[in-house]
Amino acid sequence: LTEGNVDDILKLHRWAEENVSLSKLIWDNNPATKSLLVQGIHGVRYNSMLNGLAPLRAFAGNTILTIGKPISVLAGSAFQTLTGNASEGALVKRALYTYGGVIENFQRAFKLMAKEWSFAVANPEQAMMRGRHDVKFAASDNFEVLESMAEGWRAEGKHGQLALLNAAKVTSWYNNLSINRWGINALHAIDGFTNSMMASGVARAKAYDQLLTSTNGVIRQADFDKLQKQIYDQSFDRTGLLTNDAAKHASQEIALNLDSKTVKDLERLIARVPILKPIFMFPRTGVNGFKMAWSYNPLSALPEAIGKGNKAFTAKTMPEVLEVLRTHGITDVSDPVMALKTLQAEYRGRQVMGSAVVMGASLMAVNGDLTGNGPVDATEKRHMMRMGWKPNSIRLNGVWYSYKGLEPYQQILSLTADVVWNGQRADSHWMEDGLNKIMHAISMNVSNQTFLSGLAPLAGLIGRDERVINKFIAGWTDPLVPFYWSGTRSILNNIISPQLKDVENDVLSFHKNYSKFLFTDSDALRDQVDVYTGKPINYHEPMTAALNGLLPFFKSNGGTEPWRQWLLGTGWNNLNTLRTNRITGHKLTSRERHFINSWVAKHGNLRMQVERLMQADAEGKFTKKYVDARGRKKQKEFPISDSYIHQELDRIHTTAFKAAWSALQLENLSYKNVDILESNKQILLKRGSNIEAARVQNQINDLLKSNR
Repeated sequence: LTEGNVDDILKLHRWAEENVSLSKLIWDNNPATKSLLVQGIHGVRYNSMLNGLAPLRAFAGNTILTIGKPISVLAGSAFQTLTGNASEGALVKRALYTYGGVIENFQRAFKLMAKEWSFAVANPEQAMMRGRHDVKFAASDNFEVLESMAEGWRAEGKHGQLALLNAAKVTSWYNNLSINRWGINALHAIDGFTNSMMASGVARAKAYDQLLTSTNGVIRQADFDKLQKQIYDQSFDRTGLLTNDAAKHASQEIALNLDSKTVKDLERLIARVPILKPIFMFPRTGVNGFKMAWSYNPLSALPEAIGKGNKAFTAKTMPEVLEVLRTHGITDVSDPVMALKTLQAEYRGRQVMGSAVVMGASLMAVNGDLTGNGPVDATEKRHMMRMGWKPNSIRLNGVWYSYKGLEPYQQILSLTADVVWNGQRADSHWMEDGLNKIMHAISMNVSNQTFLSGLAPLAGLIGRDERVINKFIAGWTDPLVPFYWSGTRSILNNIISPQLKDVENDVLSFHKNYSKFLFTDSDALRDQVDVYTGKPINYHEPMTAALNGLLPFFKSNGGTEPWRQWLLGTGWNNLNTLRTNRITGHKLTSRERHFINSWVAKHGNLRMQVERLMQADAEGKFTKKYVDARGRKKQKEFPISDSYIHQELDRIHTTAFKAAWSALQLENLSYKNVDILESNKQILLKRGSNIEAARVQNQINDLLKSNR
């Protein structure tokens, strides 16, 4: 159990203490010895988060990549055939044999899927140890030794160690409950389905190669069926574990579970500094997901591009060919050259598909039908979303749909959209701060992928952004509530209360927002209101909301009115004109913001004024004239805020918000008392009467609390 690392009583005590150490949650001087308590805490978080849409997303992702595999090979080989390489016809024939037998393959896959589910339910720890590496934790075998150590701790009065041991036992018991593991068990079953599909493909390819050699190209279907079934059966052990290296590699590539130097280095770093775990929750999945998406990116075809796909095209000698095949898990093959050509065709097909996506995405982005991650400035992005902008979305027949989670194409779509959007911006030329825009577009399209989303708050945490820190703390602790799975709550949030909430900047408010379905029509967590229509932002009617809550991607985001599209296109983003209390100078409370926004929507008549201004711009072409005159000038040299359209937008919005503030003052007569008390406080401070001034401030605070 101690793996030979303990040879005296002192080392045994040290080993036992490390097994229940809580400090390993932050820093680990000896990653070789895992803390069962820390592993248990991480297990609680992972189970909570994965008991939701995660299995459905994994199934969708595996399905897309599984279907994409034969399409890529056929597209790549067909491309070569069309460009004059007639010898690729043999490759097409091999591919048709490899990816044929669809019905049989699916029957096998569903059978193994059910078997793997039963195995995971009956043997949770064994299933975990042979499953996805990102959700693999230390086995509980060490509890036997620790139980014998507990008697000594009890005799020595080490009640703290006993408490930590009991906590570790509780987390282990909790994590092994079938009801808490349905998300991880589902992932295991889904991977079983993928294992079977890949094993079928490998078996059929191997049977084809063997018969092609032994029969001089005359293959009888009966012989082929018999041989491929025999090879398929030999690909698994008696427990259903996939043992064929080529099939295992293909399956792990689809499940984003491959090993690599980058993965190992990152995992070693996290093992040494476990506090990074909430940021890099799925390091192996993230790195492999990026590599998979990169293989579809047309830029990956450049001669100096990184990745094993590029090496498949540079291999010339037989040792180089065999090395490429080995890195793809292919070690037992009768025709290495044909196997290499198949790999080349698959990578070439990915390029063809990726290039087609880029071309289509560019046309849609130019026409305003595709959005990416948006501006560099996070505040500007929030303002745009309040104005109705939809990030990472595609518009079809006038309705926006989110493509977030559509791997491996999300990265290509969002990067293309960001490049086009920055090139078309009215308020700045592409060359202005161009390097920052490029780096932002690339970094956001990496960190915004589903499996790397934990990277997003990293910059805010390093910069000590209070809001990011509070949200991070809430996000880390939220999944720890027993039997209150955050993944399930996320589905309920999207179905019952999809609209954006006005969240105060404190940990408790963020916790409420993670369970916002409990606060529908509640003053404890108010809706954000659209100042142009008075409706909650991002609200969907119940049927659409229910469908969105269950879809892994392509969720409906509603439409965008022409006047709103024009408003976003002007580059104006000064919607947050009024963010502080004019009397106290403090930030507005959620109640005050809700009152002001609702009043503006009802009485400000902003929509009609914006529509009139849009018509004036269409006739006078003010925005186009500004863009033409600006050229490559920077904003500090030629500010768009001084343009006619922006000045008018500032005027109509400022007028509406000032009127709303006056209405809020009338609604709350106590503000007048606050104004008087504030003046008295200033007089007392100037006199040096600090104690009396503090009492007045307490009165002000009491009045302000009564208005929340």
